Amino acid sequence: MGLGGFGSFVGFGARMIFPGPMSMADPHVATALVKKRAELSGDIEATQAKLRQMILDLESLDKTLLMFHPDYKIECIKPKAEDRSKRGEMSRIIPGYCGNQRNR
Repeated sequence: MGLGGFGSFVGFGARMIFPGPMSMADPHVATALVKKRAELSGDIEATQAKLRQMILDLESLDKTLLMFHPDYKIECIKPKAEDRSKRGEMSRIIPGYCGNQRNR
């Protein structure tokens, strides 16, 4: 138990106080949640860095395009997301997967 009926958790070099009594599993849960949050935060930072680079690349591409066609209206270019799915691939995978499930 901790201070004045509060549970405590020591992890990652910092002491954190949690209200209420803690069970034996609480420190493990808190550690796992802190680890997951750190991973997610890292993924967000990496995604933001990738987005910043993509914006710089787009600006560079726009400048290059304007070198060849100074009057081109870049704002008229519609964004187009790359279609990463392959047509028909899922319709071939799903029946095979479902068939394997029936044999189990």
